Amino acid sequence: MIASNAGVQKTEEFVVARFVDHPSFYEKNASVMYCISADTSEGEASTASHLPDDVTRELAKRMHYAAFRLSIASNSADARAWRNHFLDLRDKIILGNRKLIYRAVQSRVRDPQLAEDYAAECHLVMIRTVTCYNPWLGIRFSTYAFTCLLRELTRLVQKQTKDRLRQAASFDDGLFDDNAEPESNEVACDRPDANIRQFLAAEHLLLSDREKLVLSQRFGFASDGPTVKLKEIGSELKISKERVRQLQNSGLDKLRDVLAADCVGV
Repeated sequence: MIASNAGVQKTEEFVVARFVDHPSFYEKNASVMYCISADTSEGEASTASHLPDDVTRELAKRMHYAAFRLSIASNSADARAWRNHFLDLRDKIILGNRKLIYRAVQSRVRDPQLAEDYAAECHLVMIRTVTCYNPWLGIRFSTYAFTCLLRELTRLVQKQTKDRLRQAASFDDGLFDDNAEPESNEVACDRPDANIRQFLAAEHLLLSDREKLVLSQRFGFASDGPTVKLKEIGSELKISKERVRQLQNSGLDKLRDVLAADCVGV
């Protein structure tokens, strides 16, 4: 049994779908065996909330056969018919197993605000998983798909965690891009805390009162104390953590513009 990667081939205007090449496809009664032909329709994709594994396996076999016939179609009419068979069968499997997506998201994602975004990513993963699934190996589709979904979710969660840590790494990292190469006629300027503290003073008009408070507490400028988490600042101001983040970013943007202009003018 050979897994065919025919995704770069074309049958006239139709891109050939990936399929598992099985010896039974070449038998004379293959069309009867897989219960489809080029002039019959698979109909609407199933809206069942759950497909048993044995039903999923049979649909997958027919899906791979349809993709095989698409790869050898000799005219556009046959190609169009077999492509429709392939998509209909693929969608039946995805819709019939969509509970796996929500179960995987619930097991890995703790933030309900992110659950919808992760579920959307998992639908794309499910499309790839269905087309790569080999129903002749005896592996349960639910086991195979759930493992693929968890692996992708783990990668996405780790990436988001790293992004958050990078954004909150330090005050200087928020203000300056150390990876940027200065122009040859520019002189690098120092970044002592004194330059920052002047903008956090009550009489200075650059930042709003809330922006000053957030930046002072977030980056330890408040009486040289420890840094404070977004959630704790939000509780003090009676606003959401996301609103605190917005105030932090708007304050950093203002400081970045002013300090960058000062550096250029040195």
